[in-house]
Amino acid sequence: MGGLGTRLRNVVKDRPKPMALIQGKPFLEYQIEWLKKNGVKNIIFSTGYMGEKIEEYFHSGEKHDVLITYVKEKDLLGTGGAIKNARDIFDEQFLALNGDSMFMVDIKSMVKFHNDNNADLTISLARVKEKSKFGNVKTNNKSQITEFVEKGDSPTGLINGGVYYFEKSKFDWQSLPDKFSIERDFFPQVIKNKRVFGFVSDSYFIDIGTEEDYEKFGKDLSDGMVKL
Repeated sequence: MGGLGTRLRNVVKDRPKPMALIQGKPFLEYQIEWLKKNGVKNIIFSTGYMGEKIEEYFHSGEKHDVLITYVKEKDLLGTGGAIKNARDIFDEQFLALNGDSMFMVDIKSMVKFHNDNNADLTISLARVKEKSKFGNVKTNNKSQITEFVEKGDSPTGLINGGVYYFEKSKFDWQSLPDKFSIERDFFPQVIKNKRVFGFVSDSYFIDIGTEEDYEKFGKDLSDGMVKL
């Protein structure tokens, strides 16, 4: 899932944001390497703006030792609409993540946490020092998410890490609009009546939405902070 990349226009003039080159490789390739390291080899790309660039580069995924399926959006559907649009080919339990951020959680541990809590949905939560830079997330003493907090309001230091684990049948996808944001429109509503838990991790987190953070990811790779 990814947007138009307007804040990275100088970097991605000829490609979608997840294909921004870092040390000669697109950001998505680093994501695939991280997923493979965690045992995930069946990958679905929801593609929209210049999505053909992604398909031309990765094809079926054979060269990267994964299986890639493409679901193409005729219109921009938002992060939630992209999931709804592709839901028919998901397994009952499925992992979803953004195409322009990386949160290197231990997926097996996250899945175990999800199952142990009998969760309908588990959202990865990253600890950050710059609390006011992001919207924050509140949980209770059982790690169940109770509130999403706007930027600058009572920061907790926990932010949405962009990695989600769903029980597909627990949600009424048909009733949802075709276009919506999973973060703004869906999550704040489902925490009211579903078992939504936060999996907290100190793992490496980066969002390449700005040129500053895009450049930081390249530096972190060079400094050995990103271990794939």
